[in-house]
Amino acid sequence: MCRRTERPVCLCMPVGFSKLHRRALEGQVRQNDFIYGFRKTLNGRGRMKKYIVAVVLLSMTLVTMPASASTYVCSGTITYLGLGGNGVAVGGPGGMPIIFACKVDAMSANGYTPEVCKATYAMLLAAKLSGQPVQIEFSDNLTCATQPVWTSSTTLVFVFSTP
Repeated sequence: MCRRTERPVCLCMPVGFSKLHRRALEGQVRQNDFIYGFRKTLNGRGRMKKYIVAVVLLSMTLVTMPASASTYVCSGTITYLGLGGNGVAVGGPGGMPIIFACKVDAMSANGYTPEVCKATYAMLLAAKLSGQPVQIEFSDNLTCATQPVWTSSTTLVFVFSTP
């Protein structure tokens, strides 16, 4: 909205200008009043910027936080141990159904290399033949009994044998 004044200048006010700014441009406000109002406006905008930055940082923190997963151990004797095209299959400890622990020919989804998988199979085979209990550690929100049957485990963390 433009208004003509006595002066030959058209005063066009950008959006966001306060009444104080308009009056200052029209010469109705003393200089100190204008400076005070301008500082007040800048301080208000500065607080808003700080608020926006805080909200953005908090949002980024919440987005980058990993989902909470619990770590638990399935302990007991092995009731099933197999080696096939999909890798090493194991079942039994802690009521765990048969799952694929790792692959012997490629990198597994849980990070096991073929060499680590072969060593894991050898340890599980020795424990099965001797009847010793094993402990298999997972990091997810499931339990030993609710592991998906006949699927590759992506949350298997550690396998160890207890004497």
